[in-house]
Amino acid sequence: MKPIALVCSDFHLSDQPPRCRANEPDWFCYMLYVFDQIQDIALQYKIDSILFCGDLFGKPKVSPKLEALTIKKMLDNDSMHWYSVMGQHDMPGHTISRINESSFGVLLASHAISLTGLCPFNVESAHFGQKLYNSVDRESDIGMIHKFLWKGDSPFPEAPIEGNVRNFMKEMLSSDFEIIFSGDNHISFEAKMTKGDGSVLQVVNCGSLMRRSVDQIGHVPSVIILSTDGKSYSTKRVYLDISQDVFTVDRIKPESKKNSTNDLQSFIMVLKQHVGRKELSFDTALETVYASMDVEQDTRQVIETVREENQ
Repeated sequence: MKPIALVCSDFHLSDQPPRCRANEPDWFCYMLYVFDQIQDIALQYKIDSILFCGDLFGKPKVSPKLEALTIKKMLDNDSMHWYSVMGQHDMPGHTISRINESSFGVLLASHAISLTGLCPFNVESAHFGQKLYNSVDRESDIGMIHKFLWKGDSPFPEAPIEGNVRNFMKEMLSSDFEIIFSGDNHISFEAKMTKGDGSVLQVVNCGSLMRRSVDQIGHVPSVIILSTDGKSYSTKRVYLDISQDVFTVDRIKPESKKNSTNDLQSFIMVLKQHVGRKELSFDTALETVYASMDVEQDTRQVIETVREENQ
């Protein structure tokens, strides 16, 4: 089979390292190293199309320095091009119509990256918040989506049942898709389901390209090589080098983390009740819950970080 694309997702490029990577000697050099690995693997397999399943940046707007670095790396090789769907972290306020206000929009304008509609082969795609389906006029058998899919046990309380990969695949059984690549969940996995005609639908969740949280200590980032013989597809997962990662876990006490997690879950449950009240804005609902609960400082810090990133 001939390799035709390298597929990956969830880079979450950022100006500052996450807490568990705070001791990296040079965060920008580390991100460049990940970029170099991706492009070296593509060159090794003689691939000129990189399919990206969303969340290129950690928040909608990053520094001009990081934008310039990203543009330079993506344009390093004239024959190689990135095609992407948009994740929620790429969109200001998680809204597609505001993409021109974002760093992802800067990359689109610079032609460092393109949306999947310009891909040299038929790919059907869905940005965050959109539904994936076959267009009548395209007959694509490759799908890309930025949607939180999960396999096995529920990843968190009240996880939406439609995110269970088996339920997602059941919805897709009547489609022409042979393979669907997904992003958003930072855990890598694959799943298969047989269609009524005997063909097989495969879902490949890429996983994140960098380890950004303590619970990812066992995660090895990877990219997927997509190959075809003209009749069917095959995938191969290629793992990135993490031997140089400076991963710090001793700064976080397990007891503190457990308590913060429980506190955060309780906070979210109460917040959802208030957000459902039409007379309250999100900010007002947030302040109301802060006032009514004894919220741990760690939980406040998590909420305020997410709040700031999505302004």
